[in-house]
Amino acid sequence: MGDRRLRAIKPPTYDAAETAGFYDERSGVFFSADCFGALMSEPARITADIRYDRLREGLVKWATVDAPWLHNITKASFAKILNRVRDLAPKFILSSHLPPADGMAEELLQCFALAPSAEPFVCPDRQAFEAMRRGPAAARLPSRM
Repeated sequence: MGDRRLRAIKPPTYDAAETAGFYDERSGVFFSADCFGALMSEPARITADIRYDRLREGLVKWATVDAPWLHNITKASFAKILNRVRDLAPKFILSSHLPPADGMAEELLQCFALAPSAEPFVCPDRQAFEAMRRGPAAARLPSRM
């Protein structure tokens, strides 16, 4: 693209087989699509502003929701997949669901490596959906959610 060379990269996690990420070799930016997203309780301008324990928890939870298939692969298999990103040594990781991550590739990869052994996401059942519909006071969701 112009003076840029973009490489199409399959992100380590995805929710659809056609998902593609892109790595800009010149700038070291990896646009990871949905991968490296995180469920967060409050907004942040950049990923470095997020406390590490909250970032880790948010990244792992996102991965269990967005890529439930992670529980069907071995840690060793997933480590090989993560190493493809590690080998790129991206300077920036841009995700659709996380603020820009500048110089944090290793931290994100280490957090994501925990996802296959994390508790699987369990969708709310009908009772939980009905409680949500009635409002926050009635919504007592299962703790596994």
